[in-house]
Amino acid sequence: MAYDTSIKVLHVGVANRGTWPLTACSAKTGFVPWALCDTSREALEAALRVTGLPESAAFTDYDEALKTSGAGCVIICTPTKYHVPMAIRAIEAGLPVLVAKSMAPDWESATRLVTAARESGVPVAVSQNYRYGSTAWSAYSHDHNTSAHIVLRNGVAVSYGHTHDAARISEEIQLHGERGAVFFRDGAFEFSERPKVNFGVAPVVPVSPDETEDERDLLRDFRAWLDGGPEPGISARNNLETMACCEMMVRSLESGRPIRRAQLGVGS
Repeated sequence: MAYDTSIKVLHVGVANRGTWPLTACSAKTGFVPWALCDTSREALEAALRVTGLPESAAFTDYDEALKTSGAGCVIICTPTKYHVPMAIRAIEAGLPVLVAKSMAPDWESATRLVTAARESGVPVAVSQNYRYGSTAWSAYSHDHNTSAHIVLRNGVAVSYGHTHDAARISEEIQLHGERGAVFFRDGAFEFSERPKVNFGVAPVVPVSPDETEDERDLLRDFRAWLDGGPEPGISARNNLETMACCEMMVRSLESGRPIRRAQLGVGS
């Protein structure tokens, strides 16, 4: 699918993780590189070569770029500590924002961003590319090993274990429900029906997930939202709930007691 018109993008931070939007923004995702902003002239020159944009499209001053570039939205791929202030300035300019993960360096600044987005009505999303098939990473700088028991609003119970100390990388996700269980391990999905009797055994069936295009699918979801479609799972409001989960685990560890979402305030 190709869009008839593409939204003009101001790319802020165009080196390192800021390079993927330069090529992923296209008629197929509904966006087009329009202006570039970075403090590094070397990064700007490289981005100009990739996008084919003229020198006049390159900015070193973010506020000037917001005012004069003529862009229709902003993609921010700067270091995490700059995400919230830069996103809020884009919101104040009335421009939708896609900000790189992590959304914010701490809970307080994350809630400030979500509040600003809600009060202004300007769409703000987070490029949680792991939802579309990439590898996860977290900026939370706490103990290397984490375990938690999480109960969601709908009553679903989650047992979570994670470590950065493992000698071998592995990932396993199990979803158990009324019909049976879905497992993700060793890079593959499997399904087995719930046995009819206790301690029974059901056949394990391989499951082929839908093919994805990683960040390009992420951009399509963002574009659909800007076109009046449903709020995506990557919206800043929804991403705040992921951060809330992390924040509650840390507070529970520090206090030695369970923490409820309502105790965090905003968005609960």
